[in-house]
Amino acid sequence: SEVVMSERLRIVLELNDKGFVSGIQANNRRLKGFGTHITQVDERLKRAERSTASWGRKLKDTAVTLASLNYLIPNLTNVMFGWQRGIINANAELEQSIAIMKNFSTEVTDVGAELEARNFVDMIIKKAAQAPFSINALTDSIVKMKAAGLDNAEQGFNALVDSVAAFGGTDTTLKRASVAISQMSGKGVISMEELRQQLGEAVPSAINIMATSLSTTYSELVKEISKGNVRSDIALVAMFEEMERQLGGSALRMMDTWNGLMAQLSTATTINMQVFGEQGYFD
Repeated sequence: SEVVMSERLRIVLELNDKGFVSGIQANNRRLKGFGTHITQVDERLKRAERSTASWGRKLKDTAVTLASLNYLIPNLTNVMFGWQRGIINANAELEQSIAIMKNFSTEVTDVGAELEARNFVDMIIKKAAQAPFSINALTDSIVKMKAAGLDNAEQGFNALVDSVAAFGGTDTTLKRASVAISQMSGKGVISMEELRQQLGEAVPSAINIMATSLSTTYSELVKEISKGNVRSDIALVAMFEEMERQLGGSALRMMDTWNGLMAQLSTATTINMQVFGEQGYFD
């Protein structure tokens, strides 16, 4: 009988022939050769496995290196250029604020308008040192009030800053409150939507303060507002005066809180960046 084990190994048994022994011996040599071949194949597989493992380690090391660079490069860039970006941004905001304030100047010459605008920006910076809000938020607030044409916008600005600060407001809260004041001023009459919702979110007692300032009750004020009888030019000025009477100084008191301390740090950083820029950084 004949059994085929592979293409290269064949065992032939001739049981009734004298050549049986020699056939076994010949096949034994073939088996040893086959075993040697298997050993060689096994060694090649082991070498391939070691090569694959080495390649895998190199790939892993490369991935880790690339990931490290991806983290390192932005941080290195921030260390090298971040402070310069801060100087540029701070001075750009300063110039923008001056340019905006020039639009509200009453001076007839460009030099006079520039000086008035700078003085106004200086006032905002000083206010930032005494209120838990950023210079940007304070600038946004006073610009909205001046743009709305409010009488004595500075007084209204100070009253609103104190009132929003009294209830723990943030930059975003102050901006929303300023929008509400601007919209009511623009409409010419007080609206419940802006007074109770937008302004009320920032200063919950705003409607009661307005009622007190106009020497009326809450219900009577609501009734007159619904009829469109409450003029904003009169009501807002009265409300600001009452706000300052009830809540004046709140912004300064809030500077001792955590938010106030963070605002002080932000303001001090911005001012230092501006000073650094004015002392020849851009020359």
